[in-house]
Amino acid sequence: MIASGRRVRVEFDADLALLPVVRAMAANVAMVEDFTIDDISDVRLAVDEMCSTLITHAVLGSTLDCQIDTRPGGLAVRASVDSRSSHPSRDTMSWEIMSVLADSVTSEVHEGPAGTARLTMCLTKRRGEG
Repeated sequence: MIASGRRVRVEFDADLALLPVVRAMAANVAMVEDFTIDDISDVRLAVDEMCSTLITHAVLGSTLDCQIDTRPGGLAVRASVDSRSSHPSRDTMSWEIMSVLADSVTSEVHEGPAGTARLTMCLTKRRGEG
């Protein structure tokens, strides 16, 4: 088994065209952490949905910061953007997809200067048995 406690972080322009970067990062971390093939797919898609949601809430010129922390038996993904909106709706197909694929999904908003906020979403995924 691979030792846990690793951290991988990427920051990029909040642009939907750059989603393959974060999808690949998430899938590769899950692979290195010995996730099953099905769980790797779940992580890839859940992270894609989470980052897509964040990008659609991002203010122009914002960067998306995504960090993956491994832990014994799973991983946690935390991503954030500057936003003018509140929490993303939990009544969307995106939220439903994330909720089905991940073990937990949360969002939080931290108020910033001049009417902006930092919107952060987190998800966790336990490693299945292969």
